[in-house]
Amino acid sequence: MKDIFLTGKNANLEAILANKDWRSSFLSDLTGTKISVKLNIPGKLKNNTAMKHIFLTGWKILLKKFNVLEIHAFPDLLTGSEGLLTVSEEQTKAKQIAIKFEEEFVLGRLFDVDIVGNDGKQLSRTSLGFSKRKCYVCTDDAKSCARSRKHSVHEIKFAINKMYDDYLKQRKNELISFAQRALLYEVILTPKPGLVDPVSNGSHDDMDIFTFIDSTISLRNYFEQLFDLTINWEKDLQELFQESRILGIKAENEMFLATKNVNTHKGAIFSLGILFIAEIIHEKTDENIQEIVKKMLSNLTKKDFQDLSKKENLTAGEKQFIKYGFTGIRGQAEAGFPNVFDLALPFLAQTTGSRNERLLDALMEIAEKTADSNLIKRAGNIEILGEIRKKITEYFALGGAKTKVGKAYLAQLDEEFIAQNLSLGGSADLLILTIFMGVLRGVI
Repeated sequence: MKDIFLTGKNANLEAILANKDWRSSFLSDLTGTKISVKLNIPGKLKNNTAMKHIFLTGWKILLKKFNVLEIHAFPDLLTGSEGLLTVSEEQTKAKQIAIKFEEEFVLGRLFDVDIVGNDGKQLSRTSLGFSKRKCYVCTDDAKSCARSRKHSVHEIKFAINKMYDDYLKQRKNELISFAQRALLYEVILTPKPGLVDPVSNGSHDDMDIFTFIDSTISLRNYFEQLFDLTINWEKDLQELFQESRILGIKAENEMFLATKNVNTHKGAIFSLGILFIAEIIHEKTDENIQEIVKKMLSNLTKKDFQDLSKKENLTAGEKQFIKYGFTGIRGQAEAGFPNVFDLALPFLAQTTGSRNERLLDALMEIAEKTADSNLIKRAGNIEILGEIRKKITEYFALGGAKTKVGKAYLAQLDEEFIAQNLSLGGSADLLILTIFMGVLRGVI
C-alpha cells in the first residue's frame, strides 16, 4: 500500500491561517452559488504529488456535476490543493450534489466541498436532514472522534492510505480495460483495407482475429507494470520512458509467446504504452498530455536514428528514414502524436453513425493524412501514398462508411489491398491511440 505521508513539506499554522483569510476574501468577490473544495488531510503535511493527484481526480469529477459559472483551481498550494467556483444551482441543490459526491466517490470522504453563503457561513449537512460526516476509521461522527482522540494518528493515516489504494486499484483496472478495448475495437472493425478483421485475414497470411485477441490478453501484464511504474514515478520523464522501454521488450516477448512468434502489436506496445503512461502523469499533474509526451520523448528520433550507417540489420522504419527522411511513428510520438490529437480525435468527435462506421471513417482520415510506413514498406515505393489518398478522397465523396456506396467502395479497396499485398498497419496503430483517448475523453 502506498503511503502518501512520506514526502512533502509541512505547512505551519501561520500559513494555514493566512490561507483561510485569503480564501474568505477570494470568495467574497465571487457571485453566484459559491463552493470551496479542499482536502481534509490531518497533520501539517497538506500537499505532495499523491495529495495533488487525489484533489485533481475529485475536482474533475465535481466540475462535471455542476453547471459551472466560474472556476479557480490552486492545486499546488503548500497548505493543500483547493478550488473555488461558482455554479448556477441554488445552494440547497449544490449541497445535495456535494454530499452525494462525498459519499459515493471512493475518495470523496477526503474532500470538504463547502457551500458558502454571502455571509461567509457554510451550509451544513444536518440543516438539510443529512447525517453528520463519518469518521475515517469507524462509523461514528467524525467531529466526536476527533475531539475525543478516539483513533491514533497511525490509524487515521492508514485509513486514508487505504482509500487512496482502493482508488488506484480501481483506476488501474479502468485504464487497462480502456487500453485493451482500444486494441480489440480496432481489430473487429470491418472492412479495413488489407487489415485483419472478423471476416478476413486481409493481407496478413500469418494471423487472424484470434491471434489479435490472444495478443491483447497477453499485454495485460505490460499495462499493469506500466501503471505501477508511473504512479510512483517522481523523477525525470525521459528516464521514465527508458524504464518503460525495458518493460516494452518484455511485453514483446510475451506477445510473441502468445501469438506463436507473430508480430501483432509491436507498434502498439510502443505507442499505446507511451499514451498510457502520459495519461497517468496527466491525471497526477493536470499537465497537457501532449506536452507530457514531448517531454518524455525529447530528441527521440535523433537518438534512435544516429549511427544508422554502422548498423547491419535495419528496420523498415530506419530504411525509410535513410531513403525518404520519414521519422515514422517515432516522429509522431516525439511531436506529441499530432495525427491523433490534432487530426483524428477532433474528426472522430464530429462523426455520426454506428461505432463501426465512425471508427472506419476515422481510420481513413488518418490514412489520408499519414505517411503510413507499413504501406510504403509493402508497396516498395513512396508513390503509393498519393494513389491511396486519391482513393480515400473518393471514399469520403461517396459518403464514407455510413452510406451503402461508401461501404461498398471500402470493401472493394480491401480486395485491392489484399490482391496487392498492401496494408494500413501504421494507420491502424494510430487509430488504436485515437480509440484509447476517445474512450477516456468520452468521444466514443
